[in-house]
Amino acid sequence: MKKTDKKTRDALLRGLQGMMEMQRKMDEKRAHEIWKNIDPGATLIEVLNTLKKDEVDSIRKAYEFQGMSALKKADMALEVSMLVPHSFQKMLHRLDQERYDLLKRVVQSDGFLMVDQDFSTRKLKSLMTGCLVFGSCHNGQRALVVPQELQDCFRKLDGPDLRKIIKRNTEWIMLTNGLHYYYGVMRSKVRIDTMERLVSDPLDIHEYSSVIHESMDYYKRISFSSAYGYKDTRVMYEEKLEKRNQTDYYPFTKKQLMEAGKENHFDATPEMIEFLAFIDYFYDMEDERLIEIAKKVITMINQEHSLEYVLDYLQSFLEIPSKEVFEQLTDCLINVWNNTRIWVLKGYTPIEIRLKAENKQPVNVMNQAAPSKEEDLNSKKTGRNDACPCGSGKKYKHCCGRK
Repeated sequence: MKKTDKKTRDALLRGLQGMMEMQRKMDEKRAHEIWKNIDPGATLIEVLNTLKKDEVDSIRKAYEFQGMSALKKADMALEVSMLVPHSFQKMLHRLDQERYDLLKRVVQSDGFLMVDQDFSTRKLKSLMTGCLVFGSCHNGQRALVVPQELQDCFRKLDGPDLRKIIKRNTEWIMLTNGLHYYYGVMRSKVRIDTMERLVSDPLDIHEYSSVIHESMDYYKRISFSSAYGYKDTRVMYEEKLEKRNQTDYYPFTKKQLMEAGKENHFDATPEMIEFLAFIDYFYDMEDERLIEIAKKVITMINQEHSLEYVLDYLQSFLEIPSKEVFEQLTDCLINVWNNTRIWVLKGYTPIEIRLKAENKQPVNVMNQAAPSKEEDLNSKKTGRNDACPCGSGKKYKHCCGRK
């Protein structure tokens, strides 16, 4: 855990808060723009005419329609409206269960479904780009719209064959997201080999890539990487992971990866639960806030921020009443750290790497009992100035042995 001076940590935290506020304002502006005035029963050309040219062009690109980039918006919208129904099946074949279910609900509501004000603008934008669902602000209420022609297309194409593809796609997306949740990045060949071992049917690489590509903007779990193909969106410096140790990737089961692939997943280890219970005891927080803290802490650990940085983050909204409470909080955080699955360790926890190095026990079992704090941080076999057994490359006193 690299030591950072307080001035630098404060500047980083201020920068983070500024970025969050900027993102909030951008989200508000985008939400205002994306919910159009679309009437029930609208046709596809009527819907497309409510969009900006860049939005119509995004649909054109998603469907890979060529020779239209120089057209004016009205002409492009007309061309797209005529071509999309003939290519709609291709887009349906890239959906997973969540998007299929949502599309079906809107179609079953005759193409106009009222939704809550907090419906995800980000997800709606992704659905619009696929020309699947559009947003309407009708009489002050938000609704999801599917144009008439596409309702007819969906009804004709829906059936056992489509649902089988949807199930396959859902598995592909969740497994891919789960792999990157734990590993951060994976070489394309390693990822494909792993996927082929996990799924029952042969993996069509082209179809797989199309499905994952179409899911990226919707879920924002992974993004493109020039070196790896994909990376977890939380990865900031993928070149650091290029130099990680030669340990094999942790052998997660399919069930574990499917669980990690869920949209709001975080690893609720016993140590994390104890840490959150400690915070809740002193500060009585809502569950949503506690989950947000857990996710943020796991991300900062994986991004290799220092212990001081994480503590500064916690103290930015927690008023520590005493030195004793601060020490207890620090102890809880160190336990979380030692039992967090880390990208640079290829999905292992620091404790598992140390036990593997000492050949004490197998490490391919999830949720094993955590060693005691004394074993954890004060191993007699490792000197304070020795390299940490977890494989981080730091001195023991600056990593797992930090008090």
